Amino acid sequence: MIVIRAATENDAAALQALQARCPQGASLVISTVNAPDFFGRARIYAERAVLVAEDGGRIVGSAACAVRPALVDGAIRPVGYEFQYFVDPDQRQRGIARMLREAVEEYLRAHNAVLSYAAIVEGNTPSLNLFTRQGFHVHRTLTMYGLLVYRQHELPSTYSVRSATAADLDAIARLCNQTWAGRELYLPFNAASLAEFIERTPAYSLDNLLVAEQDGALVACAGYWDWGAITKVTVKAFNQRLRRLATLLRWGGKLFTLPQLPSVGSELRQWIVTPLGMRSPQATNTLLREINNRALSQNIDFVFASADRPHPLSASLKGLFHADTQLSIVVKYFDDARLRPGPIALGGEDA
Repeated sequence: MIVIRAATENDAAALQALQARCPQGASLVISTVNAPDFFGRARIYAERAVLVAEDGGRIVGSAACAVRPALVDGAIRPVGYEFQYFVDPDQRQRGIARMLREAVEEYLRAHNAVLSYAAIVEGNTPSLNLFTRQGFHVHRTLTMYGLLVYRQHELPSTYSVRSATAADLDAIARLCNQTWAGRELYLPFNAASLAEFIERTPAYSLDNLLVAEQDGALVACAGYWDWGAITKVTVKAFNQRLRRLATLLRWGGKLFTLPQLPSVGSELRQWIVTPLGMRSPQATNTLLREINNRALSQNIDFVFASADRPHPLSASLKGLFHADTQLSIVVKYFDDARLRPGPIALGGEDA
């Protein structure tokens, strides 16, 4: 008999072992394990729950969720975010994912969430089917830009680039809010909430938050978060198309400086850009080049940034090699509040 309960710290090792047995993806198959702390991914949120499905004392699945404030129809309301679903491959077709999803919804409703949403990567048909069968619909599609880190980029002399200081937080908050103004699911920053975000996010500090200045004015900001501090991603397999591409890049790399796909069995190291604020694409491009150069020095494979088109972020990628992926934002409403049909912006932690 399947029992759904709250996860405890004593479950961490079993959950990590099960996660490792649940590869994801179709063209690029990866194994994702929350390590060193399984609960580190969820701890980013002040209000969160990690649930497990147990059968005869053995964990056979898990899911996580959080409640956070965000813009819904122009007003700040509590919303639910669902993530980190996985089920033992030997126990599928038993309705375990459905039971976890229903328990997650019960938690979110009990904590007054007006809606729940999840971000589903293109090609993840099983997850999309799970959520649509549970009453979700695709609200918007975001583009996740994946910058391939493989060479050094020159920085224009137009802007001065440095790490942020505490004295910059108010200006950074204003710039982020101007960049994402009015977008549903965004929560506006102030200096205090930005400082709190930096404090509670693992492997993040003011050193990771870069600013670009022009004539003494702050014109762009971009932070980079080391996703590997909470999640270890291992490449398990490529489909035939990616294997051919890997071969072409490997041979071409003997003549030119080209990006290379990670090998099977290697760890896929990635950074996530958050937060992001801009007055011009050119200034943001300068910061992304600096982030690329720092990533190159630390053997990072990809730098990811997401936006809902149209957005000036896409114009900030000039000269940067990137592979784009689509993210479907699926939503289920719990009361009369509705997201406006326009653009959205996810929270920086909703990676």
